[in-house]
Amino acid sequence: MIKKLINKKIMRGAVSIVTMAAVTASFMGTQIGATISEEKEKLKQFEQQKKDIQNTLNSLESDKAAIEKNIEKLDKELGKITKALYKTEQNLEKVGTKIEKNKVKLKEAQDSIVVQYGDMKLRIQFMYENGNQELLSMILSSESISDFLNKAEYISELSSYDRRMLDKMKATKAEIEEREANLEKQEKELLALQEEQTEEKNNVQTLVDAKQMELTAYDAKISKAEGELGQVDFAIKSQQDDIAQMEKIEAERKAAAEKAAKQAAANNNTSSPTYIPQVSKGQTTGHVTVSGYIWPLPGYTAISSGFGYRSDPFTGATAYHSGIDLPAPAGTPIIASASGQVAWANYSTSAGNWIGIDHGNGVYTVYMHMSALLVSAGQNVSQGQTIGLVGTTGSSTGNHLHFSVRLNGAYVSPLSYVSP
Repeated sequence: MIKKLINKKIMRGAVSIVTMAAVTASFMGTQIGATISEEKEKLKQFEQQKKDIQNTLNSLESDKAAIEKNIEKLDKELGKITKALYKTEQNLEKVGTKIEKNKVKLKEAQDSIVVQYGDMKLRIQFMYENGNQELLSMILSSESISDFLNKAEYISELSSYDRRMLDKMKATKAEIEEREANLEKQEKELLALQEEQTEEKNNVQTLVDAKQMELTAYDAKISKAEGELGQVDFAIKSQQDDIAQMEKIEAERKAAAEKAAKQAAANNNTSSPTYIPQVSKGQTTGHVTVSGYIWPLPGYTAISSGFGYRSDPFTGATAYHSGIDLPAPAGTPIIASASGQVAWANYSTSAGNWIGIDHGNGVYTVYMHMSALLVSAGQNVSQGQTIGLVGTTGSSTGNHLHFSVRLNGAYVSPLSYVSP
């Protein structure tokens, strides 16, 4: 509709030039007066269109902001769930280790009981089969009544010892079995909690994905509205220029017909708009090689998007990518590339859950889109320490780690510092 009005206006302007060249100055003044009135009415229509588009654009921006706020809330909720799930998995691992150790102790107790019970049975059998001979031997070999009583007491104590040891080992076995039952119960409860947390995490992630798709749709609508607004602005400017030219012609209508016609033709020649191409900012050409930094995502070396200029996944426009994207499953541990102090660990609408680590000498490593933050600002971290978990929070199209390196305030290629 806008293009039709602009084309119609240009064609009508061309016809009016020919007409003005062929009529008298008096008639020309009347014709121009009517045309100016029409053009001003057209200008009002364009201005109303601009107002309508601007209102639509404002509404879209407001809706987009509400969606971004909702995504931020969901991202934070997802971060809490992911962190809780991570702790549950760690507890499960610890319980599993305890269960295995407990099984070893239980096996050892069972073996001890078998050995002790076997030894006791042999002694009982020997004493039962050789009871009289043993007693007679003790009497004959005893030097005195006291010696005999001592030997008899020794045999009695030995039997009592066997019973005590057997009872003690049985009690130990029962205690280990009870501990094992408690650990297995704890493991069962943790597995149920893990399943519940995983389901909750998946539900929230589904909502986040849906909101991201909705946000992408709003970006497309906003881009379209901004394009229409630009067209209307151009039409308004052209219309204003034409009206100004026509008003100038009307002021000079008393001039000679030939001079008026030439002047009208000159004033109605509208120059084409000049488009100034955008000059893209080039990448940093400095290549700094620094040893001692390690890959932040062990086991995942694929790079889905490199450092530098690329096509923006949301708008399709060329945009500067400040780091490298490393795809990995949600919840994959992210480690500190080098030791340093956490400069920030918070949420950003675009970066999602993100962390910046100060390594000194103007070097920072930056980690974006995490599902959970495991460190906080001001905390000192060591190289290889787990600082967060892979996610897709903020402006993200899938689970991955965006990893950047900043030197003296400017982003540089991370591959100058790390390699898979």
